[in-house]
Amino acid sequence: MMRSRVALLTALGVDNIGSGLFLPVALLYVTRVVGLPLATAGTIVAAGTMAGLAVPPVAGRLVDRVGPRLTVISGQSLQALGAAAYLVARDAAVVLLAAGQQMFYSSLFSLISDVAGDGPKDRPFAVAAMVRSACFGLGGLVAGGLLSSAGPAGYRIAVVADAASFAACSLLLALLVHIPHPCRRPAPAARADGPRPLSDRPPWPFWPCAGSLATCPPVLCAPSTPRIWFPSRHDLTCIRRIGRAAAVVHRGHRCAG
Repeated sequence: MMRSRVALLTALGVDNIGSGLFLPVALLYVTRVVGLPLATAGTIVAAGTMAGLAVPPVAGRLVDRVGPRLTVISGQSLQALGAAAYLVARDAAVVLLAAGQQMFYSSLFSLISDVAGDGPKDRPFAVAAMVRSACFGLGGLVAGGLLSSAGPAGYRIAVVADAASFAACSLLLALLVHIPHPCRRPAPAARADGPRPLSDRPPWPFWPCAGSLATCPPVLCAPSTPRIWFPSRHDLTCIRRIGRAAAVVHRGHRCAG
């Protein structure tokens, strides 16, 4: 179990180094390397994000059917394809990245919970968040140095590194992370009198909030006039994580029942 925990943290660290390399310069890549106008680039990113919002219900079903590990691996594989597609097909790349990201986040915390085993989950979640944040910041520092030294070619290097990080994360999860006793829930027919996603009231207030705020980060990437106020990216990220945490609580409630 300890080996799986270390492997999971290593995989998440590799993933976030790649994300830290590319995400801060994604809009710059589209506008400076691809040559799209800022308004067009923002529209494409927003459209891809909206398309990705259809993925979480599918991801939830996959977590129930095949488990969170395979679902996370599938999400990472989609993101790897999306990052690689940035080099050739930009519209498809945005959709693949958005779909993979939603699938990843819809199943990641269930995977962390299963790997952590029985007992309180606060520490495993906190450690995973610290590793991811630190590695994302490291990736951002590397991106800054890369663009300073390599110039425009640094954008393409960042894209390739991002795709490679997703692929490496998938490989680590597939080979080194094992869940000895995954949570197996009965089929829906056997739980006719139990809780259901559409009938449970507690998570409902979180779902519209998390869904609407999922479209906000692309808006924040575009410059705004001084007369328009936008909440900070940190505030929006915190609220989105509240929604994702609600989904994890909801899954744990059904699993325990």
